[in-house]
Amino acid sequence: MLERKKQIEESNTENTNEESSEASKGTFGWLKWIIIAFGAMVISVGAFILVKKLLLPKYQTITVENQIAKEDKFMRQKPEMGIVYVFKDLTVNTLGSNGRRFVIVEYVIESRSKKTIDEVKSREPRLRDVFIKYLRRHTANQLLDLEFQEKSKSELIELVNTQLSTGNVDSLYYTKLIIQ
Repeated sequence: MLERKKQIEESNTENTNEESSEASKGTFGWLKWIIIAFGAMVISVGAFILVKKLLLPKYQTITVENQIAKEDKFMRQKPEMGIVYVFKDLTVNTLGSNGRRFVIVEYVIESRSKKTIDEVKSREPRLRDVFIKYLRRHTANQLLDLEFQEKSKSELIELVNTQLSTGNVDSLYYTKLIIQ
């Protein structure tokens, strides 16, 4: 019996040692995860501060400097206004209106060359005819469309330039556009 008691005591001691080692592993396991989570938070906060206080202000400064440089470059590219000639009050019936709808247009032609503007003046009747024929090919709704108006500027510049021999027109502007 004594031997039996010793065996029971030894097994109880072994069980207690195993339980205490398992319990210590459990607390150390949780402690390990808490330390890892705390370390990750410290690293995250450090990275946030690094980006917010050091890197972001430098990036914003560079971005602002680039924007200013682009604006300066754009402003330097804009040439001064050239010499202009005005085609006043062109009145045209629009396509498909049977005379009930008409448009009144005024164009300004710009060129850097005085010779070109002199030629435009001398060819005014021919250029008025070009404008009238161009406008008659379009309906009132087309003429109202802003995209069409921008597209028509480049088309009209091409048409005018085909009529000139001393130079080219640089720009064309609508200064009046009335549709009835």
